[in-house]
Amino acid sequence: MLADDPAAVWLRAVCLRRITASPTGLHRPACAALVHCSGSPAVHLGRQLKEEREEEGSLSAGERKMHTFFRIIDTQTKLHSKAAPLNARELASLRLTLQSAGIHADLDEGEVDGTALNFEYNANAVAIARFAQLFDARLDIVSVIEESQFLGRAIRVRRTDSDAFATLEVSEHIAISPELAVTRRQAELVLDCLDWPRSERRSIPLDELRSRLGAGRTYSRFERHDLGYLFDYLARIADTDCGEQIPELAWV
Repeated sequence: MLADDPAAVWLRAVCLRRITASPTGLHRPACAALVHCSGSPAVHLGRQLKEEREEEGSLSAGERKMHTFFRIIDTQTKLHSKAAPLNARELASLRLTLQSAGIHADLDEGEVDGTALNFEYNANAVAIARFAQLFDARLDIVSVIEESQFLGRAIRVRRTDSDAFATLEVSEHIAISPELAVTRRQAELVLDCLDWPRSERRSIPLDELRSRLGAGRTYSRFERHDLGYLFDYLARIADTDCGEQIPELAWV
């Protein structure tokens, strides 16, 4: 492998991270984290972040802590694939393939882009045939990606305590619908409008969300707080077809 090869550069960076403490760095791409609802505060916030971080392509740690992210998840449906081990070269190939397709990683808190070992990708836009060609001798890796695409989910790379460099698995995140980023205060108001208790459980089944959105006074509550655009977005989420999965709206 040539010294200036991107994969070699990435591998060196990851190896360095494994023996040094990494600082808190950049997180989730702004364009993927914000819903573009015409005329809403969300779209203005999205444009502002996009302009400020066009080159970096992600929200900073401080910015992320100021927001709550709503996303669809499923933690109950039984998966058929098992977590597949990845060595450093396989992980580098996966990253470069997705990056060349214009897909950015959704990093866990505390991870730094370029050396991250805990992150997710929404790989649904890349043909499964491309991955089958890339990992022709690794059916377990292809099986994980195939199931994630069948379910409309993201794929998750995770650093484990095992001998494997990292593992690849199907994420609980159903990536059919984009995430919604709101301020923490707005998130609290959303829960109040839905009459959902602020308990330790940070999710609501989509069936229950549909029912609460359909209640007579719910829309007027959102309007009272100038959050009508969030009601519209949540209504679209509630109508998301997740097949035979057991979806919930979660906030983090």
